[in-house]
Amino acid sequence: MIEPRNVADRLGFFSPAEVRGPAFLVIDRIQGLDPSIQITAVAVALCAMAQAVGLDMRDVINVAENTLRDAEGPYTQHIQAIREYAKGEILRRGA
Repeated sequence: MIEPRNVADRLGFFSPAEVRGPAFLVIDRIQGLDPSIQITAVAVALCAMAQAVGLDMRDVINVAENTLRDAEGPYTQHIQAIREYAKGEILRRGA
């Protein structure tokens, strides 16, 4: 079993390419829900996961924002693809 401190140590360790698939999976699994519920549910899950291993959710969000910035170079479309997919699913459901 992975220790909570190891989770904290590994935040931000993975490349945008490695996170892209799981991010798409999360969006895909909840795409049939109301957009407001989608966003709230993901935020609640993030908060619960962070709390479960003793992390401050703001630190986790900072890591995610840094990953977004790192991924926005001229040769990386990973994050933009996630944004477009999420936008399409949220708007398709009717915002």
